[in-house]
Amino acid sequence: MHQSSRVLRAFGLTGRTVRLIDTPGFDDTTRTDTEVLKMIAVALSQMYEDGHKLSGIIYMQRISDFRMTGISRRNFHLFRKLCGEDTLKNVVIVTNMWGEVNAERGLAREDELASDPMFFKPALEKGAKMMRHDNTYHSAVTVMLQLIPNTPAPLLLQTELVEQDMDIAETAVGAELARDIEEQRQKYCEELGELQQEMQEAFRAGDSETTEELQTVQEETKAKVATIEKQKKSFYGTFATWLPLLLLGGDSCSRRGGLTCGAAPARTLAVTFTVAVTFSWERSLPTPPQQPELRGYDIRRCMTTDT
Repeated sequence: MHQSSRVLRAFGLTGRTVRLIDTPGFDDTTRTDTEVLKMIAVALSQMYEDGHKLSGIIYMQRISDFRMTGISRRNFHLFRKLCGEDTLKNVVIVTNMWGEVNAERGLAREDELASDPMFFKPALEKGAKMMRHDNTYHSAVTVMLQLIPNTPAPLLLQTELVEQDMDIAETAVGAELARDIEEQRQKYCEELGELQQEMQEAFRAGDSETTEELQTVQEETKAKVATIEKQKKSFYGTFATWLPLLLLGGDSCSRRGGLTCGAAPARTLAVTFTVAVTFSWERSLPTPPQQPELRGYDIRRCMTTDT
């Protein structure tokens, strides 16, 4: 996935000037999910405060993925929490990569995605639409034309942050992500307890090779717990404290260092999401500063759930 965020050049369509936006996603390999959500939140709230609403949201799903993994379902669930149920009527779920499957298998997969309540059926029942993109200009324009008649509306995350002045972690998508993070932490803590017991048994049995192997796994698991705890620590706090760090404005930018510096007015037609829920903006947003490294480790910390 391309790591920079960008706004595509504005273009004309049926007499209107439109702009597509693309962003980093929740499965980003260089940023944590909390960092990605903060970047998305800052960008969307800036946009809403400047008086711009989205006419539509495109969620991309590879038809070549023959099963919806737990991560994929989670990401779409986060996407729904971010949009809000009332905005799903402006969502278009676009399947692509049709050239990588035969017609029979692609149609079967499409039907499964649309009819299974574990996948897209609930969103479609709320007014979302499902379309295909076959990597042609015609199909791309067809998707765009589907969004043109929409009434622009704010996403739930935008109203929560701007109108209700919520902390990011208090929003619907933020709270859901926080629960996911805590579940991951508890899982790794349970693994640490099991590893500790196995190491003791191997040590008593005089099996030094197994003991060393388990110790290596234990250190790796401790590192995962430490990373999650850093995510939790940095996730909670006032939203306003992130604005100076993430919105590095220039002299020609709109107030608060807006993300549309030097751009002519244009209607924002859609934000595009990949299967990993990706946005994109006009300029790259810097990775937030890292928290200090945790030193030492106490297994008892796994027993708490404080935020």
